[in-house]
Amino acid sequence: MSKYIVIENPGVAPVEAFTLLGASNKSGTDAIGQFGSGTKFGTLTLLRKNLPPIIYSGTLRIEFGTTRITFDGANQDQVYVNLSGKDREGKSVKRKENLSIVLRYGEIDWKDTATLALREFVSNALDAVGGDATQVRVEVIEGEPRAKAGVTRVFVPCDTDGECEKFVAELHMWFLHFTNRVWKNTAIFEKIVPGEARIYRRGVFVRTVKGTSLFDYNLNDLTLDEARVANDWTVKSEASKAFRKICTPKLIATLLLAGDEWETTFDLQGTYDFISEAEQAKRAKLWEEAQNIAFTGDCVLAAPHSDTSLEEAKGYKVRKVSSEVYAAAVQHGLRTRAKILSCDEREGRKVDAVTDGWASRAVELVWQKLVDIDCHRGEKLPEIRTYSQDIEGTGKTLGYYRGNTVFINKCLLSEDVISPELYATILEELGHHVTKCTDNSRGFQEYFIQTTSLLLRNWHR
Repeated sequence: MSKYIVIENPGVAPVEAFTLLGASNKSGTDAIGQFGSGTKFGTLTLLRKNLPPIIYSGTLRIEFGTTRITFDGANQDQVYVNLSGKDREGKSVKRKENLSIVLRYGEIDWKDTATLALREFVSNALDAVGGDATQVRVEVIEGEPRAKAGVTRVFVPCDTDGECEKFVAELHMWFLHFTNRVWKNTAIFEKIVPGEARIYRRGVFVRTVKGTSLFDYNLNDLTLDEARVANDWTVKSEASKAFRKICTPKLIATLLLAGDEWETTFDLQGTYDFISEAEQAKRAKLWEEAQNIAFTGDCVLAAPHSDTSLEEAKGYKVRKVSSEVYAAAVQHGLRTRAKILSCDEREGRKVDAVTDGWASRAVELVWQKLVDIDCHRGEKLPEIRTYSQDIEGTGKTLGYYRGNTVFINKCLLSEDVISPELYATILEELGHHVTKCTDNSRGFQEYFIQTTSLLLRNWHR
């Protein structure tokens, strides 16, 4: 006895839904379909697998076949449709129509797998009833296809390798509609065991993502091409966006505890998000709650390859996370080295409790020169501090200005000698004090142009 997969829904579909490529009235709706091509590609796929579907639109029987034709000297298989029974107006119909399509159409992008075709027919049935899965019947039957007035039925012959029957058994994995999950909006589902991410669009399975993931995703606005394919970049971008939008403390806490799962590579900061300060503050609050869920108060987050000896020396437990997670943690104000270490500690600087006397005299000398040529702009002599720094190479600073104080690295000091390098450092930091400008700013440049011209004028005299 013949065995079929039957897909049934209330209502009588127009014949064109199965024969007219691109015909659709779903644009701008929340429907699954958007191209008007799914059932047509699905039918061609089944025909190529020698599994010709039989469709009853009410009591009108729709069957497909092919006729060998010659096109420009090459053989082609043109698809035709046989219609028999009564149409939606109750008129008797019995005719054969050649369709403007050949069997090989779509074979490159639509791989010859019956499950993709079945997915399209079930999607159409769900769209016909507004997504209400309780009104859609999908099951394996034995016996010949039969019509039923007022409903649309699609019968697909079961293949010998069990692919069709497996699809029915795993229907809940193909369609969130047949599960108890809340998914109508864009949603994220935590996996019981981390594994490949399952990606859905409007409740319909699209693809998996290779590697290990913490969650599955329903991305309602995911862009698909006509082959129902979404590329890696698009999927990751939309999943990242969904995570930033939903970001409950529980989801974030799961991410903070993650290892090298897919989500740890997401754009968690929202590089191109345009959100209000209030929304940013709300996100920061959610991340703070997540950190309290995931860790105790003595835990601090760190970048993957960072030296955490300073944090550990202060008694903190360090949790290293991915670069993307760390950047988001800093952005949202979580406990990181930026929170628990001073700027000097992070830069490896140790400020002396007592300022070196020669450094003070050197700064006072340079300051007096600036006062003499009236380049102090009414400012008072700043405080002076010295420091040492346990860093060599490009990371080493010779001086800096902060909070009305000039800091000088003791490596520049040599008793009773002001070296050119020390002169330059003192001048630069005093320039910051006078102008309150940053490095490389136009105001900073103009100040030193003016100062140099006045010094040259005095020297010429």
